[in-house]
Amino acid sequence: MPRQAREISESGYYHVIMRGNNKEYIFEDRLSKQIFMNQLLKICDEKLMDLLAWCIMDNHVHLVVKTSPENLGIAFKRINIKYAIWYNKTYDKIGHVFQDRFISEAIDSDEYLMMVIRYIHNNPLKANIVDSCEKYEWSSYISFTGKFIPEPMKIVMEMFQNNLKAFKDFHKLEDDKEYLEIKEDKQKLREAKIQKTIEEFCNKYNLSKLENEVMTPEMKVEIIESLIGCGLSIRTISDILGAPYSSIQKQFKKIIELNEGGQKEPSLMI
Repeated sequence: MPRQAREISESGYYHVIMRGNNKEYIFEDRLSKQIFMNQLLKICDEKLMDLLAWCIMDNHVHLVVKTSPENLGIAFKRINIKYAIWYNKTYDKIGHVFQDRFISEAIDSDEYLMMVIRYIHNNPLKANIVDSCEKYEWSSYISFTGKFIPEPMKIVMEMFQNNLKAFKDFHKLEDDKEYLEIKEDKQKLREAKIQKTIEEFCNKYNLSKLENEVMTPEMKVEIIESLIGCGLSIRTISDILGAPYSSIQKQFKKIIELNEGGQKEPSLMI
């Protein structure tokens, strides 16, 4: 099966993920993370790309870079090869270090650029490694909030009018949008979002669990709309609420009628 062509960014900004082969750790310790970081900076020195943001986890890394479509492939091929040679030699291993080729998505607006950077900075929080961005050593958050900001990253702070408080406050905002992510991690995030939605609803109405029989029509509309927002299909919502498919479908149609322009039935995501 042929590889899918990469999406080209008109702005030159890309969100990139590199992942360990077979989901294995590719960063065993502080040294390996520093070596990888050094290789990234060397590629930047060679003018193949600008590095705007990063977050190095144990088995994958998120990056935001600015480069041309041609240099994007060249840069990450070099990083992949050089790091794999060092890693295998240092830890007495053989074979591929990274899984397949890197994955990427185009970033074509300042708003989305800021949102992606916030997303990758919050990765360690979502993984329950730390409880604040400031406490994670291997992300660009501490570079943005430090005294000396690398030149390519200054454009990001300009989007916040160089207001550090605005930058920090932006990172604390809730964001349920889905971004480029490893399939398994995206699944976990979706499940966590659904669980949080149900818990908040039950707490709001003092329910021990979702019970179709004890909910008012207004409550049913609210939870159905919330679960649709999580990307669930009518069938899945029907199973969660223990309610007939036809009744959920009827409520769903009412919700659609209230939305301007209407929308299609959501597809089953999980």
